[in-house]
Amino acid sequence: MQIVWTLLLVLPILVEGWLFKPKYHTVTITGKFTCGGVPIRNCLVRLVDDDVLFDDTMKSGWTNSNGEFTLTGKGRDAFDTKPDPFAKIEYNYINRMRVKDRLGRTRWNRSSKKKNFSGIYNVGTVNINNEHCRAYLHFRSAIIHYLAQSGNGALPYSSLSVRSNALLTAGTPWATRNSVRLPGGYSLDYDTAKHELAHTVRQTLDGSFGHFLYDVIRFKYAQTHSCNKFTNFGFAFNEGWAEYWEGQCSCVTSGGSDMRYEGNVAACLCKLAACKGHTRMWNVVESYPKQIHSYSSFKSRLYAKYPGVCPGISPC
Repeated sequence: MQIVWTLLLVLPILVEGWLFKPKYHTVTITGKFTCGGVPIRNCLVRLVDDDVLFDDTMKSGWTNSNGEFTLTGKGRDAFDTKPDPFAKIEYNYINRMRVKDRLGRTRWNRSSKKKNFSGIYNVGTVNINNEHCRAYLHFRSAIIHYLAQSGNGALPYSSLSVRSNALLTAGTPWATRNSVRLPGGYSLDYDTAKHELAHTVRQTLDGSFGHFLYDVIRFKYAQTHSCNKFTNFGFAFNEGWAEYWEGQCSCVTSGGSDMRYEGNVAACLCKLAACKGHTRMWNVVESYPKQIHSYSSFKSRLYAKYPGVCPGISPC
């Protein structure tokens, strides 16, 4: 009986595949994807045949520096009809970063389709305007900035996961070691993307996931923050580092010497970076995993690794 049921399930698929799809048709699709008028660069794009049950990818590639693409593939549909092609953009930045939904699937948008078509299909400019494509734009730019300024050729993890419209956010973005969660409808900007990216990189360089959880508990990471909020040395350094990296260098509290204020930490880190350089700053973090959880511990290791006191950085 099991064999009979298997044949009943498989036979229609075989019939469709062998009898009603004898011929492939060539399709070239070309166009441009933008997000709020800004080109979506270096993003995964697919030439897809729209089918009833499961869409078929005929070709994949990447948008260029202008958000443009041209893909050529072959497809076929039942009863020897031509494919129904459309362009699908998936928010994947050359496998370095993906914008994902709550289930971990890469978010996407698409062009209109052309029914029963072969030949060249120009979809024109497809302009998208949502929080998902904006997250892609800002985190892509943040990654490029980090790679250029840090002196590192790659991120310290295989790929950054950005969950847009995520659950468990308490209305504010937050980051772990290789993941960022954004609340639904959040107005993300480039500086915030740099801030959250800096968290993921520093927390990865600092040690294992278990060590990160230990820091979360002992330094009370799970709380709201502001540059002039009094907390503890570990929390202030964690947030101060991200603020330094986003360029927030002028929020000074009580003269700037108390490093339990993250704004003071950020201001002093900015001064050290102006003296020693961003590359050396990141090199110190990478060289001393599990050891740097305050401004003083960072500064002492910076001077140990790169001797020479920075002048004119009082009260840092």
